[in-house]
Amino acid sequence: MSGLTSQHHLVTAASVAYLILGPLIFMGPLLPFRKGMLDAKADWMSDIARRLRTEFERVRMQILSGQITKDDEDLVDRLRKISSVIDELPVWPFDARTLRTFASAYVAPLVPLGYPLVGKVLQEIVVWLKAA
Repeated sequence: MSGLTSQHHLVTAASVAYLILGPLIFMGPLLPFRKGMLDAKADWMSDIARRLRTEFERVRMQILSGQITKDDEDLVDRLRKISSVIDELPVWPFDARTLRTFASAYVAPLVPLGYPLVGKVLQEIVVWLKAA
């Protein structure tokens, strides 16, 4: 029984270490790049917003004179699309796609450890229901 208890403690310690060290080792090296990515994204959004503001003012003057063209409309639409693309750019490591990928790859090895626990919980529920 002592060997089983020792093995249980070892598995528990390894699991705790895995849960703590895994995210640190995976995301830690990505953190320095986050500020640069946020700054670049903000710069791009600022440039697009400035250009959109300029174009809106120009188009506004043309609307007043009745001379708006299809090219004006297309340019504003292109700038809006570019703005949407920039807004959707991920900022590692805390963007949804990276976190989903990490979580699925990280949790997958722990699934087999959960089966015995689920079995015990179900047994306890059955015992509790029979006693009630």
